[in-house]
Amino acid sequence: MPEGFYCKRWQEPGRAEADFGRFDVKTVIKNIYILFSGTKPPTAREDQEIMDMVDPSTPLPPWFSEEDLAVYASLYEKSGFRYSLQVPYSHTHVEVNGLKLHVAEIGTGPKVVLFLHGFPQIWYTWRYQMIAVAKAGYRAIAYDFRGYGLSELPAEPEKGGFIDLVEDTISLLDTLGISKAFLIGTDLGSIPAYMVAVLYPERVSGVVSLGIPFMLPGPSCVRTDLMSEGFYCNRWKEPGRAEADFGRFDIKTVVRNIYVLFSGKEPPTAKENQEIMDLVDPSTPLPPWFSEEDLAVYASLYEKSGFRYPLQVPYRTIGIDCCGITNPKVLAPTLLIMGEKDYVLGFPGMVEYIKSDLLKHIVPDLDSVFLEEGNHFVHEKLPEQVNEIMINFLNKHRK
Repeated sequence: MPEGFYCKRWQEPGRAEADFGRFDVKTVIKNIYILFSGTKPPTAREDQEIMDMVDPSTPLPPWFSEEDLAVYASLYEKSGFRYSLQVPYSHTHVEVNGLKLHVAEIGTGPKVVLFLHGFPQIWYTWRYQMIAVAKAGYRAIAYDFRGYGLSELPAEPEKGGFIDLVEDTISLLDTLGISKAFLIGTDLGSIPAYMVAVLYPERVSGVVSLGIPFMLPGPSCVRTDLMSEGFYCNRWKEPGRAEADFGRFDIKTVVRNIYVLFSGKEPPTAKENQEIMDLVDPSTPLPPWFSEEDLAVYASLYEKSGFRYPLQVPYRTIGIDCCGITNPKVLAPTLLIMGEKDYVLGFPGMVEYIKSDLLKHIVPDLDSVFLEEGNHFVHEKLPEQVNEIMINFLNKHRK
């Protein structure tokens, strides 16, 4: 491609920053949407920058509204373009089951890896893994669950359940023309990954789960009845309780507090006269592996989506059987990666279950890896170790 090809221009440190810096963020986003909606790769003349290729009078594409532009601009005003220029993901919205879901993608390999995030996360939690998997020759895809991040909120969030995430995952694969994929989930994202493997085994090449062994939604999924009233899952499943707790703070502080709490070794549990957010001393720093820039990205996306659906799924539906599976079996090869400092290991019976014959019966082709310094966010804290383990598993089962 010529020197003016947009990818070459934006690879040059400082070039895009200087180009974009002549305009407000909204104009930059508008120009890029116009350029990327064309039939030819955006390519500037020698005496021209990429932004100069757009006539200021050019209207937005008819399918991209001013309201859409305003949402994107507000988010990039918070996060900036620094990380986006460093890592060239493609971002699209795909209509799935009547909702527009935000999809991030990198890599072009014939084998597909679909990443499913947890809470309080969005697609960005997989930033290290997607790059590594793409470099290893796979097509890496991550999407924001319905009601999370840049994906649309369903009309009646309080009726949502885990089966919605299963159906969205299958429908997304169908829409993208993907017959089979590896599923990688963390936290709540592991549950739909397992559910898809049980209900649609022909669509799954393998499963990687971080922080959560095999579970299905239902009364025995997380034994909240064996935990105290102040256990965070008990508090957050109570309608209105988390909303009131979170509502005392800005979104950024809420996400910050949850990251601090979930990075600990003990399940977050409040006293009777205390709310979950009060467990965090405001002076507590972020974990060293989670930057202020990372926090800004998460916060900007949750400012768009809010917590309405994330509190419904998982916290208010984790104990509800939504699929009626009586004899589950995961036939796909499966890898469980646990941090030895993951607070989930403090749930009643969790360690015994992970080592049990019952788990081996449900998931016969299971390998488990425990990382000594890992916590609940093991893939963000120890990305190089997790990436190596993950890619070895993918390559082993690549067919």
